[in-house]
Amino acid sequence: MDSDGAAGGVGEVVCSLFSGAACATAPTVADAQACAAVDFAEVYQLRSREAADMVRLEVALAVLEQRMQSPDLCSIAAELAADGTVTLHVVRLGEPGLPATLLDPGVVAFYEVDDTRSTTDIAPGIAVLPDRRGEPIVVKWESLLPAEPIDEAMAEQLNGGWTIQLVLTWDAAEAFTAATTRLIGQRLALVVDGVVMMAPTIMEPIPGRSLRISGNFDAAEAQALAAKLNGGQLPDGVVLELLGQDFEALPDR
Repeated sequence: MDSDGAAGGVGEVVCSLFSGAACATAPTVADAQACAAVDFAEVYQLRSREAADMVRLEVALAVLEQRMQSPDLCSIAAELAADGTVTLHVVRLGEPGLPATLLDPGVVAFYEVDDTRSTTDIAPGIAVLPDRRGEPIVVKWESLLPAEPIDEAMAEQLNGGWTIQLVLTWDAAEAFTAATTRLIGQRLALVVDGVVMMAPTIMEPIPGRSLRISGNFDAAEAQALAAKLNGGQLPDGVVLELLGQDFEALPDR
């Protein structure tokens, strides 16, 4: 977050969201013409179920700021009201409405896959999770890495397809090396918001902080997942509501 008012690229906040002044993002030159033709804008209200929980709102707004970074975002302005709510004025290209996944919890976890059990052979400490195709995978319900293990995520094009490059936190990297050392010959599931993104067989210990997620992603899917992982985990008890269209935010014709 840039607090000195310097202009930035699409999705980059150019002033402090809690400085008392409205804030905005600036489109890139390549997007300027398209953004000038946009014909809708929307107003959202971000609030905490616990009154005036400013710490939670600040964390939530920082998470949403990361998740909303995309080429179709022309601008986003945030205003803090006296009642502890944040109003977001959003101008986007394409169809109205924010992505349905915007308020996903953003929980990332790594679980040991239990291939010895069927999906009906459930016991305490065992869970069945869907993969991206909806197929069930049985896992041991104990995360192998600490909470919020991702330090950075980047969508990258590789060999004609899209992947997500992950950088683990130092603590998570140490735990991941230990887990992959123990689980050689077994599968390890990477789970995001209860969905198994991949579950490869561990062939050897994996040291270091870098991982790559591959799974037939298209560009939009890879970029959305990277934005979610970069944003981190959304605090509990935060609500985002659509208030209506913001005609004053539309560009002059």
